[in-house]
Amino acid sequence: MTRSCIICEGQTDFVLLQYLMEKVYGWEDRPAEFKSASCFKATENKTRSFFKGDGILTITETGGVPGIINRLVDLIKYNVSVTNEGLYSKIVIFTDNDEAGTKEEWRHKIKEKLEEKGGLLKEVNNDEFECKMTNSSDSEIEFFVYLVVIPSGEYGAIESFLLTSLKQKDEYDGKIIDKVDTFVDHIDEEKRYLSHRCLYEKAKFDVYFSIRTPREAFGQRRDILRDVPWEKYVDMRNELAVFGEL
Repeated sequence: MTRSCIICEGQTDFVLLQYLMEKVYGWEDRPAEFKSASCFKATENKTRSFFKGDGILTITETGGVPGIINRLVDLIKYNVSVTNEGLYSKIVIFTDNDEAGTKEEWRHKIKEKLEEKGGLLKEVNNDEFECKMTNSSDSEIEFFVYLVVIPSGEYGAIESFLLTSLKQKDEYDGKIIDKVDTFVDHIDEEKRYLSHRCLYEKAKFDVYFSIRTPREAFGQRRDILRDVPWEKYVDMRNELAVFGEL
């Protein structure tokens, strides 16, 4: 049995990734088997496991950027406590491309933490690390860590990436999104509430969907997100191609 894990930051990522792994990559959600598949007992409400063949895929939400590295450490500790048959052989860190240097900063954090825990690293490419460690039984284990930062060609939150995908797919929705952009960009002149650029991105996303689905409450974002056929968006499939390797 092979195990993989995707570590993401927030609720939007968490919901979107579950949808894509089911719709695009054929993973099955089997709630009855969920608890036996996850090593994150303390965070089960923000963790979900999927199954395909003899594989288990766990998607876990950390609730913020600092939690991503903490969750990676949890996985490293778990991996060194089990044999090769039980470890998470592929770990994906999925996050926003918020600012210039974001990707390099994440690469540094990942390398630093893996080496701190005794890992022997080989950089397969800029977005993939091969890590060898000695487990608690003094046997060598091997696993891979992948970094997925989107959107790759520009700076922004995951919400801006999703809105761009929608604009490219539908001209009418594109016009609404452009008007929402203008509205949100100018509504909080004192930056009293939207104090950071990523908050503008999230506000634009929420305003657009409040127009598209006005009868839905914001708490029902999971259902709103899953109602969009994201698997049909070419840019999204290209950006997330690594998930096909899990």
